Amino acid sequence: LGLANRTDGNGQYLFSGFQGSTKPFADTGSGVQYFGDEGLRVIQVSASRQLAVNESGREVFERIPASGGGNQSVFKTISNLIDILETPVVTPADKTALANGLRAAQTDLANALDNVLSVRASVGIRMKELDTLNDSGDDLSIQYKQQLAELQDVDYAKAISSLTQQQSYLEATQMAFIKVQGLS
Repeated sequence: LGLANRTDGNGQYLFSGFQGSTKPFADTGSGVQYFGDEGLRVIQVSASRQLAVNESGREVFERIPASGGGNQSVFKTISNLIDILETPVVTPADKTALANGLRAAQTDLANALDNVLSVRASVGIRMKELDTLNDSGDDLSIQYKQQLAELQDVDYAKAISSLTQQQSYLEATQMAFIKVQGLS
């Protein structure tokens, strides 16, 4: 529950969907209940791109394929495992039930881990995209600073001298053209 109810740097719950201020999971006595929603909070990361900054707790902790079919929450899987381990083993049938229960719990825990790893991979892809966008922004910032420095660091005396010289060349070229044209 502690991990499922973690918050980000702004105090918003990571797994509560749109309801960042709502604690997503609570033990109600009859099991762990989810109080968030399915929403993903997004931030604008570029002019045309938004990225999710959270995950739905239902997606991470509750939609786990169960060994008996259907879906089961991580919390229910752990609760079932505790019940299996607390059940006294007296008869051979109890031993068989324990072995079957442990096998099912192992499968369910492996499915839960696979699901968490899948969500983690999705988050990793978003982080990589952010890194790429950040690097691209840094490159543009350097280019803009260089262009701005070139514009601000103009040597006005040199620029005027160069402009005057280019005007003289242009005038000389125009006069030469007029004289050459008159020779025909």
